[in-house]
Parts: sequence; structure tokens; C-alpha cells
Amino acid sequence: MAVIIVKGICIILYLLVSLAPRQSIAESAAIYNVGYPNLPPLSYQENGDAKGIVSELFIDVMEEAGIDYDAHEYPIKRFYHNIASGEIQMGIFSRLIDLYYDQVVFANESALTVEGRLYWPDDRPAIRDIKDLKGKRVALMLGVEYGGYSHYVQDPKNKNTIITVKTVDQALHLLAGRRVDYYLGISAKTKLPLKRHPIESLSYITFFSTNLYFAVHRSVTGHEELLKRLVTAHGKIVEREGQSRR
Repeated sequence: MAVIIVKGICIILYLLVSLAPRQSIAESAAIYNVGYPNLPPLSYQENGDAKGIVSELFIDVMEEAGIDYDAHEYPIKRFYHNIASGEIQMGIFSRLIDLYYDQVVFANESALTVEGRLYWPDDRPAIRDIKDLKGKRVALMLGVEYGGYSHYVQDPKNKNTIITVKTVDQALHLLAGRRVDYYLGISAKTKLPLKRHPIESLSYITFFSTNLYFAVHRSVTGHEELLKRLVTAHGKIVEREGQSRR
């Protein structure tokens, strides 16, 4: 059951950030295409730029390592298949996706932890388990399966009223206006300081978590050395910028 849950979020996920190199004729230097799905707050596009906890972490690491990149958004299915085929050559991935697991080499230590969370304001009844969501008004992020829990929450027999949202801010607006009582969201924990979103001030329970790791496709020449560069760059940023924070 735990594996199924993690696979669901990593649709999703995970991860969320990855790379497919090109060769610059002028400079003879590799340029990597950073791929990400639309999964706020983990990864999304804003004014043409890659944003989100996972995307921004990976971009920071790429720049620290001195690796050039272009950022592009991919549909989730294409994202996963591009990782498996090697068109996407490096990124931050889950170890629990069978489609590409044997095709990439993972770092030993995780880069961050992704969590599925159920949020609610303090004036709403507390929830102890996500399976207690019955007969409730719930906001869900459009297109996210939440490790399979979205199917449970939307099952007609549970009699929940569902409103889909595209952003966390939309969910906050619905909660403030009492149009919904709960929000099924996603967050992450990293070894770097993160900008605290207002959603984090609400009460919540965590109903699943999974680790994501730096990884490089096995077809890449010198993939082990590239992986070391990513891990080393991440370590330098962590040492420079501080401790874990929500």
C-alpha cells in the first residue's frame, strides 16, 4: 500500500525536475533542458520561468555546478517516458517509479522529502485520518492523484463535495470564504530555507511522504561524475544557506 501511495504522488512528482542535453555549436558546451510537470507548489511555470520547491532547488544546484540549462514544462506521461528513454538525462526523481528505475543512477542520500497534507483552518473540525473525510467540502488540486487518495475522497459513497483548484492561493481563498472546509495539498521538506507559504499556517495532517533523489541516466557518458557534481553542489548550497525548514 505504501508503494502504491508513493507512486501516485510521483506522477506527479515527482519529480519533478529533469534534463535533456543539447550541444552548443558556438561554445561546444552542453545545454540541458530542465523538464517539470505543473504541480504547485513543487513545480510550475510563472511568467515563463520554472518555479516551485523542486524546480527551484534543482536550478540552484545546476547553477552552483556550472551546468547550463533551458527549462520546459512537460505533460506528466511524457515527462516519465522521457526520463526512461534518456531524452531527459538528469534530475530529482523518486526511486519508486518502475518505468525508469533501472535506467538511472541515484544518489545515496535524498535531496528532499515530499509530503501529502490535508489542511484546514482552526475553526473547522480537526481530522485525524484522511479516511475520516466523509460528507465534507474539500478542495483538490486539478490533475493530482495524491497517491491514490484523490479517488477515495471523490468516491460518491463518501459523499464529499469536491471543488478543484489550479493553485494553492485558490484553495486558501475557498477556505477563507468557507466554500470548502479542507484542502488536500502537497508540501516538501528540504535542507534549505524555503519561503513559507500562508497555507503552512493552517492545521494539517500528513498522510504520506516520499523521498526524492538526484539521479542521472545511465546512457550519459560520465554519469557517475555528473551525479557527484550535483550532490557536491547541493552540499555547498546547504552549508552556505542553512538548516531544514518547512
